[in-house]
Amino acid sequence: MSAIETIYSGYRFRSRLEARWAVFFDRLELRWIYEPEGFEWDGVGRYLPDFFLPKTVSRNERSGIGAYVEVKPDGYVITPYDHARYERLVIETRKPLMLVRGLPVVDGWADEARDIEEVSGFEYEGKVVAAWDSPMLLIRCHECQATRFEYSEGNYMVCHKCSSLADDRHPDFLYALNVAKQTRFEEYA
Repeated sequence: MSAIETIYSGYRFRSRLEARWAVFFDRLELRWIYEPEGFEWDGVGRYLPDFFLPKTVSRNERSGIGAYVEVKPDGYVITPYDHARYERLVIETRKPLMLVRGLPVVDGWADEARDIEEVSGFEYEGKVVAAWDSPMLLIRCHECQATRFEYSEGNYMVCHKCSSLADDRHPDFLYALNVAKQTRFEEYA
C-alpha cells in the first residue's frame, strides 16, 4: 500500500501520517519545520528528515538545540541503510533524531511497541559517535508546559525547568492526539 500525499498548513506531506504529526505538533504549540534540509554522504547516500523541532529539548539538554523527527508507519523495521543514515545525521549535525512509528501515543507505558527511539551523538575518545536509546516519550510539564523527549522510566518524569511533574499523560496530549486523528485534510487542499 502506498502513502497518501496530504496537504496541510501550506505543505504537501508525503503521507497522511506525517500530516497527522504536524497537526499534533501544532496543537501542542511546538514549532516544526517540515523537511528542513537534505543531506548527502558518501557511502550512505541521501537523507531528508521529516521534521525538525527547533525549540524542543531532548533528554540530555537543558536548552533547546532542537531535534529531528523521522515518522514511519506502525511495524516499520529499521534497515541497515536507514540505520547508517540516521547515525550519520546525528554525528554530522550534533542534534538528536527521534524515530516515531505510527500515530502519537498518549500514555506510552500502555503501548511499548510504539516507543520512540532516540539516536544521539556524543563525544567518545575525541570523536562524535552515535548511540541509540529507547523507550523514549514526548512529555509535558503539568505546571509550566515545557515539552521534551525523555526516557519513559518514572524517575525521569520531572520538568527540567521547574522540577514539577512532567509526563505523557498531560491533557494537552490527549487533546492534540484526538485532533490529529480526526482532522479531515480535504478542507486544507
